[in-house]
Amino acid sequence: MRRATSLLLLNGAFMAVAFGGHKERSWKTAHVLDSTVSLERYVTGAVTQTNGTATSVGASTTTGEATAVSIGGVTAAAGSSSTSSVATTAGNSTSTTRLQNVTIQSNELLLVTDEFLYIIRDERRRGGPLLATAIANRHHGCRFIVGDDVKYSQEKGDLWVLDADGKECKVPILRQERR
Repeated sequence: MRRATSLLLLNGAFMAVAFGGHKERSWKTAHVLDSTVSLERYVTGAVTQTNGTATSVGASTTTGEATAVSIGGVTAAAGSSSTSSVATTAGNSTSTTRLQNVTIQSNELLLVTDEFLYIIRDERRRGGPLLATAIANRHHGCRFIVGDDVKYSQEKGDLWVLDADGKECKVPILRQERR
């Protein structure tokens, strides 16, 4: 009986973690004082394809005569030869280069609390491989309204913020200053 209860509790704990049970945070209130948005494009790679052909044509002719005479154990030889050759080489090549771009939209915000001023950055990435973009954006793309209050919780160098839509976002702290 005790083992069955443990398994159910373990199963229940696993289910809460697996299906998005949010971590309990100590939420405080901050005021969104200012925002700056920038858009940057970066070349992340290039793919080059090259196609080429080469043709070689050659001809060679060799002719020769030789005469040898032996007298008393001494051999004398005389001869002539001629060689001619012709070679022609032609080639062409075609290269195509495709650049891969990534666009990063950065939103820097100034949050004011009773105790601190925070400058945070929320970045959203577009372009590049689909999986890499999804991973990069998993906690980003929040909506903030300048002049409104937001709920936040600090964990080391990051803030967890509840945006205007109630979405929980993890954003890095760029600067933290006492008021």
